[in-house]
Amino acid sequence: MLKQFGDGLWDVPYFPVIPRIVQFGMFGFPAFLQVITRTTWIPLSLGVNQINVARKPANKRSNL
Repeated sequence: MLKQFGDGLWDVPYFPVIPRIVQFGMFGFPAFLQVITRTTWIPLSLGVNQINVARKPANKRSNL
């Protein structure tokens, strides 16, 4: 496992008294920035989903 991070809080509403569009703007903006900048900076605990970056070890012996 190379890296684990969260995808942000984009699954609104989280608070019943705040309108959905406001919450989507507040909570969805960091997730939007992460996608646009192609970076991974949102901590795992602050995301709806867990995203893992893994690398399979290279096979030293070829079957060809």
